[in-house]
Amino acid sequence: MTEQIKNQIQNISKFEQKVIFTLLAVIVMLFSMYGYLLNSTVHSIVLRESAGKEKQTLISHIADLNAEYITSKNSITLDIASAHGFVSASEPQFISRQNTVKTLSFNNAI
Repeated sequence: MTEQIKNQIQNISKFEQKVIFTLLAVIVMLFSMYGYLLNSTVHSIVLRESAGKEKQTLISHIADLNAEYITSKNSITLDIASAHGFVSASEPQFISRQNTVKTLSFNNAI
């Protein structure tokens, strides 16, 4: 009888050990997942901040280029243009286009 009780106690003890080791493995796995997800989140936040700073730098650079363009455009005079070989047009010439090609329309009206 005592031998049977001893075997049952050992079986219960082995089952408890399996349960404890399984729970410990699950806890370790959950902490590992938490660490990975936390690392991923922090990495994404850092990348977004870096992209935001780069975007602001590019916007500032574009604004500087626009200001430089406006300054250059306003500094061009007739003297500078003629120095580079441009001449004033004596008569303006306009190009007209005659519509000789018939096109299809929704109601066949031309």
